Amino acid sequence: MEFKDDLKINDLNLQEEVIRQSELYSKYALEHISAGSDKDKAKSKLDLVRAELDSEIRADPGKFNVVKVTESAISAAILCSSKYQDSQKELQDKREQEGIMGVAKDSFLMRASMLKLACSLVIFYGTDELREDKIKRKVRGGK
Repeated sequence: MEFKDDLKINDLNLQEEVIRQSELYSKYALEHISAGSDKDKAKSKLDLVRAELDSEIRADPGKFNVVKVTESAISAAILCSSKYQDSQKELQDKREQEGIMGVAKDSFLMRASMLKLACSLVIFYGTDELREDKIKRKVRGGK
């Protein structure tokens, strides 16, 4: 998942991270939309493959080892077809990609919240107070 690197926040350059945030969110939101569109196209393709196979099976049932033409026999032959299975796999892959891009988009919303919090802490405590060594000392009860 390439978006994991983009999620990282450079706490030493929050100004740059805030500037990049909208660009990154937009990038992954658009990729999520594109993945949804790809999934819809794969679903339409699967429906078309199913319809074509249905017609082919009805026209020549023996070619598909269908002895008696019934709805259940046709459905079974369609499901056994490699053409249908390939289209089904493509749809599953597109659904997975859409899900991943949805997670990415949501992650950038969370990143925006984290940037707001980090900026608030800098405003409240000052940059020097947020250094890791000072935070550790304060947690241990030191100054």
